[in-house]
Formats: sequence, C-alpha cells, structure tokens
Amino acid sequence: MTTTSATRRWGGRLAGLAVSIIAILIVVRTVDIGKTLDVISRTDPVYIALALAIIPIQVLVRGWRWRLLLPHRPDGTPVPVRRTISPMLIGYLGNNVLPARLGEAIRAFLVARREDLVPLEAFGATMLERLIDVVALALIGLVAALVLGAEWWIVAIGLVAGIGGLFALALLVVLGFARLVDVGRWVLERLHLADRLERVLGWAGSFAVGVDRGRDVPRLAGAVGISLIAWVVDATIFYLVGLSLGIELALADAVLIGAVAVLATAIPAAPGYVGTFELAATSTAVALGIPREEALAMAVLVHMVTVIPIVIAGAIALVMTGASLGSIAAEAEEAEDAHA
Repeated sequence: MTTTSATRRWGGRLAGLAVSIIAILIVVRTVDIGKTLDVISRTDPVYIALALAIIPIQVLVRGWRWRLLLPHRPDGTPVPVRRTISPMLIGYLGNNVLPARLGEAIRAFLVARREDLVPLEAFGATMLERLIDVVALALIGLVAALVLGAEWWIVAIGLVAGIGGLFALALLVVLGFARLVDVGRWVLERLHLADRLERVLGWAGSFAVGVDRGRDVPRLAGAVGISLIAWVVDATIFYLVGLSLGIELALADAVLIGAVAVLATAIPAAPGYVGTFELAATSTAVALGIPREEALAMAVLVHMVTVIPIVIAGAIALVMTGASLGSIAAEAEEAEDAHA
C-alpha cells in the first residue's frame, strides 16, 4: 500500500469514526437510555424469531440479484446463485467490521477468484448493484413518504437520492461507462497524457465492462425488480421488530423508516454503521409519531437482528475459505492500488 493510499484510507476511517460518535451523542442527548433499555427488556421473542427467519430469504434474494449482474464465467455460463452466497456473506462481514465499505471490494475480489472472472469487471458489476439498490430504496421510500405525508426532510432525502440515482442509471443506459472512458482517453490524448495514464485507462475499461452490464435493459429492470422485493422483505423485519415492542406499524411506516435508515448508512461512519443507522431510524420513527424511547429500541433491535446473523454467517464462510479477513482485505486493497 502506498503512503498516499494509506493516508487517504486512515483519513476516511477517522472521519467515519467521528461521524458515528457525533450521531451517538445526538441520540444519547435526545433519548432517555434507561427508558429505552426498559422497552427492550419487554421484547416479545416470538416476533424476533420471525424476523430472524427472514434473514436467509434476504440473503438469497440479494444473491440472485448479484448473480444477474455479474459477468459470465469463461465458459459462458452465469455464476450460480449458490456460489455467490459465500463471497457475499464475507463481503457483508467486511462491511460490518472494516471501514470504508471495504467489504464490497472483498466480495468482488472473492467471487472473481472463485469463478475465474476479471476482478475489476466483477467490481464494476458490484458497484452497479449498489447503485441499483440505492435507486430502488430511494424510490420505494419516496412513495411511502408521500403516502404518509411525511415531513419535508424525509421527502427531500428520497427525492435527492432517487433523482440522482435515476439520472446516473439513465446515463448508463444511454451512454455507457465505456463510452465515458473513451471520451476520457480522447481528452488525455489531446493533452499528451494518455501514455502516462494507460494503466489507469485499462483499469477504467475493465471496470466499465462490469458497470455496462446495466445497459442491458431487461437485466437492469430485473435487478431493480429484485431490489424492490429485497427492500419490502427488509421492511418486514422493521414491522416484526416493531410488533415485538408493541409498536403498531403500517407497512408504509416500516418501509419509510427502513429506507431512511439504510440510506443513512451511505454516510461515512464507523464499521457496522453504528450511530448513523440508529439516528436515522429513530429520527424517522419519531417524525411518524412513535415515542423516542420506543423508536430507539426498535432501531437498536433491527440493527442487531440484521447484523449479528450476517456477521456469524460471514465468519463461518470465512473460516471455510481457510483465510483471514485481514489477509483477504489486504489482497483486495493491493489489487485496488495496482490500478489506482
């Protein structure tokens, strides 16, 4: 790892930690933690068990979507869903214990090594998946916000994320990332810099192959549809956890709280999105009329229900590879540096 890369990553990690600390302080100053713990102590375990039972469904749905976007293997066959699960779980583990969403690079690196794909093409497809995910989440959250007549700042979040994401997807379909790379090459040639940056252009070209999987409109529409299913399933977890605490949520409430909470995880934060998730979920729930202590209790429990099983499953998948998360992360970072 170069000194510049190390400085950049450490700067990002410290910034994320600072954001999480600020978010936690805001929550602590506005909510009675003692009352929140009392609310949690009255949790109905039956609904928590039902919420936990949904997690494997979520994993399968997301594996199905990722498989749709990944490049085909050298023999021309698509990567089977079952073979996306292990790399995806290890990647999610990385997102929850490592900074800067390094898990996305890890899972792309792992599936590429396992299926003999070009790593940067796999990474491009993974970044396309994340963009589609944000667009679907923002749109479903925006619809819920409008139906519920939510506060302006909640509607604004959906509008900004949704319009921005749709604009990016429209550019992708109309122009394609590879065409943008070609334009960049043309500009650099006129500036007599193309030869010096040939390696970077090569990286961008490989990355574009994965991103431009989204130019296939049926594939893109399928991925968006699967994402909508995934977020409805995710909202069901909020709904069930709410019931476990005696909170009567409409499905639209659960969708909106989940949408804002997950969109907030895009903000740089400590590993596991600690603090930012709780602050966003609690603030949205309070805006919908849920008492602060109950709102925070729900946010904390949903975070635990969605993170702990994934971390455990990811750790098991990691052990089965015979490698450590640190070594895989280092390999992924070295691969990134080699093209940066």
